[in-house]
Amino acid sequence: ALMHACFTDNQEQLEEAVALIWDEVKVGTGEGIQPDWSYYQHGARLQIYHYGRGYMENLAELAWLMRGSPWAMPESKQDILTNLFLEGAQWMSRGAYNVPGTVDRMVSRKEGLQAANIATSLRLWEEVAPEYAEALAAYRNGLREGRPSVTGFRHYPRSDFTVYHQPGFSVFLKTISSRTLLTESINNENQLGVPYLNCGDRFILRDGNELHGLQPLWQWDRLPGLVLADGLRQQERRDFVGGLGDGAQGFAVMDHRRNHPDREAFLQARQLTAFHGDYVVHMLGGMEAQGLDGPIYIGLEQTRLTGSVLAQTGDDAPRPLPEAEDILDAVSWLHHNEMGYLLDSPSAVAISNQEETGAWHPINHGIDAAEATTAPIFRATLQLDAPTALSYAILPNVPAEALSALAEDKPWEILRNDRAVQALRFADGSLHAAFYQASDLDIAGSVLRVDAPCLLLWNGERLYLSDPTHSGQAVTVSWQGESRRVELPEDGSGLPITS
Repeated sequence: ALMHACFTDNQEQLEEAVALIWDEVKVGTGEGIQPDWSYYQHGARLQIYHYGRGYMENLAELAWLMRGSPWAMPESKQDILTNLFLEGAQWMSRGAYNVPGTVDRMVSRKEGLQAANIATSLRLWEEVAPEYAEALAAYRNGLREGRPSVTGFRHYPRSDFTVYHQPGFSVFLKTISSRTLLTESINNENQLGVPYLNCGDRFILRDGNELHGLQPLWQWDRLPGLVLADGLRQQERRDFVGGLGDGAQGFAVMDHRRNHPDREAFLQARQLTAFHGDYVVHMLGGMEAQGLDGPIYIGLEQTRLTGSVLAQTGDDAPRPLPEAEDILDAVSWLHHNEMGYLLDSPSAVAISNQEETGAWHPINHGIDAAEATTAPIFRATLQLDAPTALSYAILPNVPAEALSALAEDKPWEILRNDRAVQALRFADGSLHAAFYQASDLDIAGSVLRVDAPCLLLWNGERLYLSDPTHSGQAVTVSWQGESRRVELPEDGSGLPITS
C-alpha cells in the first residue's frame, strides 16, 4: 500500500499506510515485542530470529527509506526498535549463530541455527538512529567476528530464556512455565522437537559452529539440560520458573515435571542452573519418580566432535576414549574441546564420539528424504537408576589437567539441594538460592530466612530478589540480625535491595 501510494502520488493513502506500519512498533504482552525485549509469535513462544528477524528486517528497511521525510518513523518508535536490537537480539546469539530456543520450529531448517546475522538491518539502523551508531556498530562487528558484543548474565522472564556471555563462550538456557508455550510443529517442520524443546535445554557455543547442521544427528530426547525418562512425553507447565542476576552472574530455575500420557508414571525435579565466572553449575533436587520403564536420563552434551574425549573413571588415570558408542561406569569427569564436565559423584554416562549420518526428512518433511548430514558428534548422557539429588558442572575454559584438582576442591559449595531449597555459594561469597517455600538456610552458622517463595542472590555487596511465580507477592528476608519486607515485581524481574 505504501509503495502503491508513492507510485500513484496518493498522499492520503501514503499517510494511512505509514501510520499502520509504525503502529506495529509497540511493546505489549500479546504477540510481538515484549516488555523485557524478547519477541513472541504464535502465542507465548520466543521467535526472535524467526518471525522476529523478519519484523526487524522489514522495519529497518522501511525506516531507512523514509528517514528525513515527513513520514519518518517517530523517535519514540525508533527507541523501541533500538531496544529490540540491543537489549533483545544482541544478547540471544553468539555471532551469527543461535540456539533452538530463539527460532522454535525453524530449528529443523538447514539454516535454522545460523539465523542471527542481521548485519544489513543494523547497518541501515545506524543511519536511522545515529545516536546509537556506536553500540549498533559494535553489535554488527560482533556478528562478523563470531563473538558476543556484550558480556554478562541476562534472564528474560517473559520468555523463560536465560543467557550468559563470556569472552570465550556463551550459554543459552530455555525453560518452560505456565506462562510460555511448548515448541510448535506445523508446516511439516520440527517433527522431532516436540515434546522436548523449550523444556530445559541448554546449549553452549564457543566458535558458534558447534551445533549448526547437526540437527539430523541429535537424539532429541537427550538434548543437553533435559531431564527425562522413556515414555514421558507430556511436559507439565508449572508456575515456579524464573531467573535472577546482577548483570555479571546469575541463575535460573525450573520446577520440572514430565508425565506419561497413558498411565500414572511421572518424573519431577527442581532444577537450578548457576552461572558464575567460568563455571556453569547444574543442581537437581527433590527428584521423585513413579512407574518408569528404565533409567532417568540427564543430557550433558550433544555437539560437534572436535579432537579427542578424555574421561576419568573410577580409580583409573584419565584416558582418551576410542571413537565408539559405549556406557561408562563411575565417571568423575569428561573433557572435550577445552570444556570440562565435572560430576559431583561418580556416575554412569552414555557416550558417543564418532562420525554419524542422519537424514533431514525425519525432522522436516519439507526436505527431500535423500538429503543427509554426516559429521563427527560428541554425545554424553548421564544415567540414573533411581531418583536422587545431584549436581554437575560444565567448565568451558578449563584444561584437562586441571579437572582432577577441581574435582577435589570445587570453588563452590552446595548448601542445600532438596524440594524446599536449592542453594550454592561460590568461593567469592556469592550466594544463589531458590526458595520454593518459606524456609531457613544455614550459611556457615548464619541463618537466612524467607517467609515466601522467591529467588535470592547475594553478590557480596548487594541483595537481589525476584518472584518466579509472577504473582507479585511480598517477602520478608531475615539475615545477620536484619529483616526487610519487600514487594516483589509481578513481572518476575529482579529487584536490587540496598545493602
